[in-house]
Amino acid sequence: MSRYTRKNVLSNIFWIFFDKAFILLLKFLVGVKIANHYGADTFGHYQYIASIVGFSPLLYEIINERIVQKFFSSNSESHQTIINSVTIGRFILSSIALIAAFIYCWILKSETETIWIFFWLIINNTFINLFFGIQSFYENRLKARKIVVPVNITKALAYGVINYLITLDVPIVYIPFMHAVGSILSFLIILVIYVKEFPIQFNLKFPLLKDIIHESKFLWISTTAFVIFSQMDKVMLGSLIDDASVGVYSIALLLSTVTQMLLTPIRNTAFPMLLNYKEDHENFKRAYLKFSRQTVAVYLILIPSSVIVLKYTFHLFFVSEYNDCLEVYNLLLIIIFIQAVCNLQTSYLTIYEKTKYLLYKNVIGMIINIILNFILIKNIGIYGAAIATGVTQFATYYVLNFFYEDTRILNKWVLQSFQIWKLVKSNN
Repeated sequence: MSRYTRKNVLSNIFWIFFDKAFILLLKFLVGVKIANHYGADTFGHYQYIASIVGFSPLLYEIINERIVQKFFSSNSESHQTIINSVTIGRFILSSIALIAAFIYCWILKSETETIWIFFWLIINNTFINLFFGIQSFYENRLKARKIVVPVNITKALAYGVINYLITLDVPIVYIPFMHAVGSILSFLIILVIYVKEFPIQFNLKFPLLKDIIHESKFLWISTTAFVIFSQMDKVMLGSLIDDASVGVYSIALLLSTVTQMLLTPIRNTAFPMLLNYKEDHENFKRAYLKFSRQTVAVYLILIPSSVIVLKYTFHLFFVSEYNDCLEVYNLLLIIIFIQAVCNLQTSYLTIYEKTKYLLYKNVIGMIINIILNFILIKNIGIYGAAIATGVTQFATYYVLNFFYEDTRILNKWVLQSFQIWKLVKSNN
């Protein structure tokens, strides 16, 4: 019996969504308190450092999640071997990121607090990477539920401690420290859950890791370009204007992250199912469009609803120095809708081994974004950063598809994704 039943698919979407929604809720509630307590300048400095650490996927995305998912589905190797290989690989890459951070701080002669913020943020990333393999395995088997609940309890405890520490007026460096502690505990819990179901086997194959890296190369370079233009806005805001502008922009991004939280669970659940239809193009197209139309239908309701809700609730949460967030958020909604409509494009390109086009598009998008950020941020500040990102996303997800024969079909599916009335017919 196939594991890709309607019940299993919906259950997996729910649990991945619950994971994202719960963490985002904690991040939002505690993030509001952090932003208000420390002020836009200190909070912005913290977010500026976090945006630099956000470039770390330039290293560890050489072991790409979608490629790992493909290897789990191919059954060419035992899942234990795959998990061990990718875990060791990502640990080595995370260690390199930690060394690079210290070199960066040494060159810039950073203050002690800045160095410790860097350190704990990267330790946090390191332990997230350590449970990457096991998490990907359970998501591939549509069993995300096994790890979501216990890990989220741990995260809730960490955020609870952070909330308490803020009342003690501790330095902001304690925030990344507690995030790191939460990730360490999450790793240990996931490890215990996995070991109870599967005996530990230290079978490690570097040739397998080499194969995963080889297949990931185009996705890695394209992800590198994407990370650069998705993080560059905050870095350039901090460099061209000030830390306070980074703080305001980061709150707008946090609000937008809450709105787009459905996209990842839908994409992660759809990927193994679409992979199952790789040789059946008609069913692949049908499944792709069904997922895409469902996403569009949800976001046609969710986006305008969020504007109305925020209009009347924003001032209940944030102090006046963050007022500009609302207008920035409204601009970011355009980006979210583009992402919603095109949510499965990368999955298609990965499954049919066309990731070189993703590379071309993201590299061009990176160049466009850097140029636009430099011009628009200098002239219109944080609004320029949002506009630059919106233009880049539209160019990357849609316009550039016309330049390659193998990606033009995606633009046709973009238009067909708006045929949400066909969802009623497909459910009958």
